[in-house]
Amino acid sequence: MTLYKPKNRVGDTLASDFVHGTDSSLTLNSASDFRTTGGYILIDDNNEWALYEYTGVSTNDLTGLTSADAINESISSHTFSSGSDVYLVQAADVISDIVDILKGDTDWPASQKIGDDTKILFGTDTDYSIKYDSANDRLEVYDEGASSMITTIESSGNIDTQGNTVTNQATTWSDFNNLDLSNVANFSQSNLITVSAPTVAIPDGDDLILHRETLGAGKSIKVLAAGIAQDDGTTGTTSLELQVYNNTDSSSIYSTTGINRGSYSSPLGSGGTADEVIIRLSNSTGSSQNCQGYCVAVVE
Repeated sequence: MTLYKPKNRVGDTLASDFVHGTDSSLTLNSASDFRTTGGYILIDDNNEWALYEYTGVSTNDLTGLTSADAINESISSHTFSSGSDVYLVQAADVISDIVDILKGDTDWPASQKIGDDTKILFGTDTDYSIKYDSANDRLEVYDEGASSMITTIESSGNIDTQGNTVTNQATTWSDFNNLDLSNVANFSQSNLITVSAPTVAIPDGDDLILHRETLGAGKSIKVLAAGIAQDDGTTGTTSLELQVYNNTDSSSIYSTTGINRGSYSSPLGSGGTADEVIIRLSNSTGSSQNCQGYCVAVVE
């Protein structure tokens, strides 16, 4: 199925005879006004007529002729003589295809473009819609029934779902292969810790505990990767930290205000043998902070 753009008052005459039901191309005296991308044509000699789809133009030849699907002829076999009229028309086939698409009986053709700031409504007027907001360069999903925004997806990769923002993690989430985990001896007996927090609001002076664990006898923790960022992706905020903390002797194993990655052989920090260890987000900035963080560690 191809949806052709209409074009008004385009026509010409046959430069040579055309055998309806046999020929797959025809020659006009001039095809300059016919769309090169294809369309529908009516051939008429005032006695008989035939409706065809063509798919291309080569000089003055219309090529790729096939009979239209709807009522397409006044007679099944006929020779249209040189000089017969040929018009570019908007056939019922196109209208039928459009109706099927709008009713949902047929899929949209591939790679169809929707204009900026055009809302596409699914279902009824109280269901959901989607729109590209060109002013803010983002895709919006909207609940029409509740008159509220559900989700926005920004070009930066940030996703906001009803006020909960997830920023682009491409520079924060570590590829485990780059953490040198293949060198962990007897890895099946090691405890891999992967913890994270989506965007959360942490009041000043508060901590958000992501993980708490008392290490077994002889066991210690190695911090392989860790990071913390504000909800807009800003890192390095003083006193907004991801901390790996020894809660038994109140000492720091590792802390960061940014995004860092080590490896098994060169961890960011290690320690806490047989002690209680806490992984947390800590805010002592003097104001509430919307932030997110993650940590990857091995206990062995």
